[in-house]
Amino acid sequence: QAKEIALTIGQAFEVAYRQYVDSGARDAEFRKQMASLCQRVVNLETENGQLKKQVQELKDMFKSTQIELFATGSKSPDSGVTDIFDMEPFSPL
Repeated sequence: QAKEIALTIGQAFEVAYRQYVDSGARDAEFRKQMASLCQRVVNLETENGQLKKQVQELKDMFKSTQIELFATGSKSPDSGVTDIFDMEPFSPL
């Protein structure tokens, strides 16, 4: 009987140890995935900042171009609309 009890206790410890090792492996995998996702977030935030900057630069260029066209009295490139007298309609800014 003592042998059976010792065997049962040994098996219980073996099962507990396996669960401990498995959970440690899962924790390590989880930490690895978490680090990877954190790095991805940093990269995407950087890319987002760069894209916002490019959009702002394009807005500024467009605004500057529109002001230059207005100042020189030039037609805007997409202004092809005329009335029946072949005159462009007045469009205040």
